[in-house]
Formats: sequence, structure tokens, C-alpha cells
Amino acid sequence: MEHDRIPEYIAAADVAVAPYNPSGFRDMERYGFYFSPIKIFEYMACGKPVVTTDIEIVRDVIRESDCGLLVEPGISRNYLMP
Repeated sequence: MEHDRIPEYIAAADVAVAPYNPSGFRDMERYGFYFSPIKIFEYMACGKPVVTTDIEIVRDVIRESDCGLLVEPGISRNYLMP
């Protein structure tokens, strides 16, 4: 997909989903890398509610901005509505 078309696809969505796998974060930190939930900020900038993994770094963003739903990590069915 061409980068300049990404906003078009985000605009077509009703909700944005940003699942994160927290299991690799410790390895990243050990090698001097850090995690940034930039996708969440991009979705927020487009005015989309976000469904994302309930991990510390994104929990604060979602709660402070009241822009989405947090789900338990590692359980993909939590991203589905009943």
C-alpha cells in the first residue's frame, strides 16, 4: 500500500484496532530500544476510537484521552464484540 493512501483507509474505518504483544518488550529494553504506541496517536488524530491491548504504556494514553477500549493482552477474542 502506498503511504499516502493510509489516511484514506483509516478514514473508511469506524474503529481502529492496535493490538500489541507485550512479550518482546523486555528484549527491546535490553538492547536499548523502546516502545512507542504511535499507531494509537495516528488513529486519535484521525478521530477514530481505538481498541488496543491493556499494557502500561498505552493504558495511560487511552484513559487520559478517553478515546478507546483496553483489552487483556494475548487473548485475540477480546477484540471482538459479542
